[in-house]
Order: sequence, then C-alpha cells, then structure tokens
Amino acid sequence: MVHLRQSSAVALLLAGWHVATSSAAGIPLNRREDASIGDFSYIKKIASIGDSYSSGVGAGSVLKGKDDEKCSRYDESYPSFLNEDARMGGADAHEFTYLGCLGDKTPEIKEQAKKLGGDMDLITISGGGNDLGFSNIVQGCIYQWAVYSKCDDALQKAEDVLGSSSLDSSVNAILDEAKSHLSSKGSIYWTGYATFFNADTSACDKIKWNLLPELNPQYLTQDFRHKVNKLVLDLNSKLKKLVTDAGATFVDYEQHSQDWFGRFCDEGVDESQVYDEKNFDRTRWNDMFYQMKWTEGDLKKRGIEMKRKRSPKSDDTMDDYQPMKGDFELVERMGIPDSISKVFHPTSMTHEFISNVIFALMTEKQAKDHGVDASLETPSIDDTESCSA
Repeated sequence: MVHLRQSSAVALLLAGWHVATSSAAGIPLNRREDASIGDFSYIKKIASIGDSYSSGVGAGSVLKGKDDEKCSRYDESYPSFLNEDARMGGADAHEFTYLGCLGDKTPEIKEQAKKLGGDMDLITISGGGNDLGFSNIVQGCIYQWAVYSKCDDALQKAEDVLGSSSLDSSVNAILDEAKSHLSSKGSIYWTGYATFFNADTSACDKIKWNLLPELNPQYLTQDFRHKVNKLVLDLNSKLKKLVTDAGATFVDYEQHSQDWFGRFCDEGVDESQVYDEKNFDRTRWNDMFYQMKWTEGDLKKRGIEMKRKRSPKSDDTMDDYQPMKGDFELVERMGIPDSISKVFHPTSMTHEFISNVIFALMTEKQAKDHGVDASLETPSIDDTESCSA
C-alpha cells in the first residue's frame, strides 16, 4: 500500500500554490498508482452555504453578485478559492452556487440549503458558531463595544446552546436538506472552527482590548483564553460527530494548523496598544485571524455614525454614548463595516489553507476507494512515502 500522507500546514498550502501556478491544470503533486486519485473533473456543480466563515468576510475584495455585499461574500474565502482552483478546472469548468451569509445561524443556513438546485457534486457548509454567539463573546467580552452585556452571560449562553439538543436538531436538518440536493457521486464537507488564542502562556494576562474605558474590562487571562478555546473545540467535537454520523465529512483544519498559524497571545507577540496606528505593522504573515486595525479616532467616528442611526438629532460627540443592548448580530445590521466585522475571522491565507485541507480530504476519500492510504490523520512525516512532481 502506498502512503500519501501530507502532514503539515506548509505542505497543504504549497500544494495549492503549486497547482494554481502550474501552466497545466491537474499536474499531479505526488506519485500515484491510480491516475483517477486527485482527478476532480467529474465535479460540475458545487455550492457553498453557511455563516461568515463561508462568506469570508474581509478576505480580499467583496464580490459583486446578488446579495454578495449584503452577506459579505469575498473573493478570497475558501469557497471562492475552491471555485477558482485548477484542480477542478477553474471557475469555467463548473456551476458555482454561493449562499454563505454573515450572521446566519443554523435555521437560516437550512433555508440556504433549500435554495440549492439538484445534482450537486460538492457542497461545503459552515455553521454553528453564531448559534453559540461567538460574535457576542468577541464583542461583549473582548472589545466590549456596542454590546451591553456581561461577559459571563455570553459565555454561559454558549455553553447552554452547546449542551442543548436544539443545535443537534438544526445541524441534522441542514445535513438532511443538503443531502437531498446531491448527485449520485456528490459529497458534503462541513468546515469547523479554529481556536483563537494561545492559552499556554501568561503573556496576555494583563492585556485588555476593551474599546469603552468606562466598562469593567475583560483581561485576556489564561483562564479566559482556555474557556474560549474550549468552546471552539467542544463545538468542533459536536459538529464532527453529527456530520460523520450523517455520512458527510467534517473538515477539522484546527488540528493541521497548530504550531504554524499565529494565534492571538502567542509568545513574543506584543498584544498591547492594539488601536495605536504605530502598531498596525504587528500583523504577522501567518496570522490565522484578522485583528482590529482601527485607530481610536476611527472608532469614535463610527460610534457617532451608529449614534446618529439611533437618534438623527444626536450631536457629534460621544459624551452621552451608551452601548447598544442586544445581540451583536442586530448591531452588525445597523452598518458596522466589514473592516470591523472581520476581526476574529480567518485571513485570506487561512481560507486558502482551508480550501487545501478540503482538497486533501477529497483526495483521501478517492484514495480509500482505490485501496490507497492518503490519510491526513498522522502528523509525523517520518513514515511518509511520497515524491514531488
């Protein structure tokens, strides 16, 4: 049996770049016993549904199709990378339905699935994070702007949703609906989430990113970072079981990105003074998520704009500003730009990485059908038997 294990984030990224920059689409990346492994020419109809991780808020440039701006769909999201990838012949080789939308929870994602046509060869899905209120945690616990709520309440709500049966039912409903739109060879890939923080260091214990100084700030303590990371991992575990039980594939890119992509609060990274323009160059080339890049003046200007939306007679000061009560999803719809909405969302490089993990899992599935081991499960490269093209 030939082993074709690709074991690192670097390998997965280089695989995608190699194909994308090759003059001939479909150049094999590894020696293979069966030429059909890695051949995705059969894919003629693909679709992507889901939340902001599917829409790719802030990654690249916003698309220009129907509802693209409203839903914050971007051209460097992982669905956009999949659509353009030479391994499926490029965008002209298939029909692409893109319905992912910023802020959508699982009930809305089911409605997206209902809009799909038939005979889909590939459907990607992301969802579940908004049900837990990840945006409320980010805005209510970390930036503490526009959401007037206790951080502990946001964390507890996420725990409650995670432990309830309602999320299970909603995810299963999406999967059932999506499966009804598949072709005979069609597959579903549900992408998970990645941990936001390095929680193994105390470097951020005295760091706070709250935007309203009069609020009681939430410090990015090791305990807080562990709690948030655990929510992500627990959601991934739940989604993986539900997706696998339904016969679909869960895309756990978290496990393949550790020790390579930069998380918030990594050792040696100065996370203080995040709103000072002098520190905007702190961005690392391998950052997994977008960070806030607005100065205090920019934030005040946006706050005044939001204040005017609530009361047209408001003056141009923030002296009497009060954070808006309610879910952050409602606040987003009042006009918060994608330059803020994208924080704590995957960067373009992360989206490209996710698309390559999906291709690797598709190749793994094909290989298993042909008796070849192309598993991504083993992280070591010591027993890898492969050849570069």
